[in-house]
Amino acid sequence: MKVSSVCLLLVVVALFVGCSTGMKADPPSPSSQVILAPSGTQAIDFGQKVSLSASTTSGTSVQGVTWTLGGAGSLSGETPTSATYNAPPNSGNAGTATVTATSVVDSTKSASITINITPAPSVTTTSLPGGTQGTTYSQTVATSGGAGTVTLMVSSGSLPAGLSMDSSGHITGTPTGPSGTTSFTVKATDSSSAGAQSAVQNLSITINSTAPPPVMSCGSGHESLLNGQYAFTIQGFDANGAVTLGGMFDADGAGHIARAVGVEDINSSTGVQTNVAINSASSSYSVGGDNRGCMAIATSAGTSIYRFALGVISSGVASKGRFIEFDNTGTLGSGVFEKQDPSAFSTSKITGNYAFGADTTNTLIRNVRNRFAMVGAFVANGSGGITSGELDANDSGNVNKSGGLNYPASGLPFTGSYSVSSNGRGAMTFAVGSQTVNMSLYMISASEVLFVNANSQSSDAPFTGSALQQSGGPFSISSVSGPSVLYVSGLCGSCGPSSTPASDLIAGIFTVSNSGSYSFTGEESKAGGISSFNDAATVSVASNGRVSAVGGARPPLLYLVSPSKAFVMLVDGGVYAGFAEMQTGGPFTNHSANGTYVFGSITVTHQNITHESGVATYDGVGAVAGTSDTALVGSTSSDPSLKPDQAFNYTYLVSPNGRLALTNGPVIYIISPTKQVVLNSDPSDLYPRLEPVEQ
Repeated sequence: MKVSSVCLLLVVVALFVGCSTGMKADPPSPSSQVILAPSGTQAIDFGQKVSLSASTTSGTSVQGVTWTLGGAGSLSGETPTSATYNAPPNSGNAGTATVTATSVVDSTKSASITINITPAPSVTTTSLPGGTQGTTYSQTVATSGGAGTVTLMVSSGSLPAGLSMDSSGHITGTPTGPSGTTSFTVKATDSSSAGAQSAVQNLSITINSTAPPPVMSCGSGHESLLNGQYAFTIQGFDANGAVTLGGMFDADGAGHIARAVGVEDINSSTGVQTNVAINSASSSYSVGGDNRGCMAIATSAGTSIYRFALGVISSGVASKGRFIEFDNTGTLGSGVFEKQDPSAFSTSKITGNYAFGADTTNTLIRNVRNRFAMVGAFVANGSGGITSGELDANDSGNVNKSGGLNYPASGLPFTGSYSVSSNGRGAMTFAVGSQTVNMSLYMISASEVLFVNANSQSSDAPFTGSALQQSGGPFSISSVSGPSVLYVSGLCGSCGPSSTPASDLIAGIFTVSNSGSYSFTGEESKAGGISSFNDAATVSVASNGRVSAVGGARPPLLYLVSPSKAFVMLVDGGVYAGFAEMQTGGPFTNHSANGTYVFGSITVTHQNITHESGVATYDGVGAVAGTSDTALVGSTSSDPSLKPDQAFNYTYLVSPNGRLALTNGPVIYIISPTKQVVLNSDPSDLYPRLEPVEQ
């Protein structure tokens, strides 16, 4: 009996042992994971949808998720495994949404997808300039909006023979002819994750059989007035937006230019081109007996024709000229050229304290004011370094990056660098916080520099400006005592046709008392009308020449060049910019305007401004006569209204304070017997312009 019991026990033990050696533990469960489809960042247009699916895995089981949305748009049709993201309607600005799926089993497990939302694509270029057989053509069809990558193609019709367009919209080539107008349709298609969207634009390009005849029917025989090396800057527009130019050329006094030096720097909406060579063989000029002339400047991009008027003549040579583009290339603009001093062509010649100002209108003006202006001062060490920089900037109503029209207690600090080559052209850089502004500069003298922005318009405003060496510092309230003529140009918000922005000019007498109170009495010209302008406040003056104001409807910011001479910017949404100069020679009479003066338009605030240059002769008694040339954009950029040799006659009366009134003409303020500024006002012209006048 005992033996049997033991055997039975052994059998049971053996069975258990055998079973234990054949069994394995269950493997650990894999970590749960949320999987979203589609994956990766998505790009869609407003009004589109993205279908989303999600799952969670835990072993071999499938569980559900909950959905949450951050950012623009909405979710619909949510289930434990799917949802639909709905982009906002077709309005507003670009935005971003984030959709997150979270496991219902383990709330620590989730997955997200980012969705970038943009307006549907559109083609913003509405016209293209003409081209010429055998001449290189380069233009860009611009777009806005569109999710992902936007590609362009000619969807119907064809480009003129010899031209082609890449997927970015760059139209390049050399037209081979025949001449005439070729119509075609450009289609822009985006790469939206929710289905590509497209937009089309009908365009045309007119090809001329030969180069447009240079409008060189100016007088001749006085080419010796233009002799030496000159630097220039121009502000203007083409069909796509703002265009600014800077450059240099030499004139030989016999009708030839760019034989020794000839270069342009061009900043347009299609890009920045620097050091573009002027073709001397195809460039020329002529000057008539009234100091007016014509100039053809040829580069690899084609030939541009300019009309100019010469002034500030010494020893039979002009030191300054006002000029306008006068052709049908698609670009119009106004500018200035000044004679350069070759002894200043080195980095070491920029030394000491300088004040500066610059401005531009950034884009074609439709419904929104889009302008930039800055004024400031810096110290140059003579070896390429800029220190103690301070500037104030107004970028379409955003003053000093404050987010609005906040009058700044101080300017933005900056440092920088500069260099000057032996031909008088150089480079200058401002480092303002994290922003770096690169400029091309042109030496006029050790006390004056012209410059243009060399950064792309996608990052910076395409401004032109000048820097003048300061004298009379350190400055104080006594540095602004006495009367000055102050003149600025900007844009009104809604004074133009259909309540759109239009040019707005202000000029008058600026007076500061010893106690710091100032008064500004003058006139404002906008949209064809003129009215009185009065403002008053209190100013303070920093030792570096920064003049700030407290109070006033449109308080100014000034940086002094010398006593009562300053670069000016108004803290206003119209982004007014200009200059102030001390009045001398008063009290004034009709005899204060006597002799021949040169004038021309400046500060091109709007694409519809009339560009003008000319000469005027005052008899010192009460009569003035002159001749001017004007250029105004037409129905297309390649069909402008060009009016040469327009004679004018006025009678005039000068008030003791220097206000010169022309009978049925513009208002003029006398700065000195050799300098004036014209405040244009014409009921038939909604886009007035300022015109400095010099002997």
